[in-house]
Amino acid sequence: MIYTINKIRPKREGGGLVPLGSRSEVVAAFARMNTAPDEDGSRFLYGPGMRVELAVDPSLPNASARRAAPQATVVAAEVKIAEEELFEIMFQGTRTEFPGLLARMIRRHGWQLVNLETGSCYPPPPPDDEDDS
Repeated sequence: MIYTINKIRPKREGGGLVPLGSRSEVVAAFARMNTAPDEDGSRFLYGPGMRVELAVDPSLPNASARRAAPQATVVAAEVKIAEEELFEIMFQGTRTEFPGLLARMIRRHGWQLVNLETGSCYPPPPPDDEDDS
């Protein structure tokens, strides 16, 4: 199964995609889920039941970068599921921890997880942002 993580600007604000954040911010968010690159600067992050590929655009300015040199900006992330059972725990959680770390991270950052096979989104778009079709 393959998912993508995007950040969508509400239609009332013009719609479209916006960057997820700087590479270091996105890597730090995934690190809280034991998901990280296997070498510095890699665009691939490995974690429980999944591999994440960061789509980085170094030409985009990053307003939140605090360094003198600009940081690369992550525009999206592709999540490939390696082990369905582990991914379900990361997303759905357990009886004592619901929802899972991945679902909480997505909500906390205002991102959206889209199942590329079914088109379903988490969290679902607000009613005023759904397509009229």
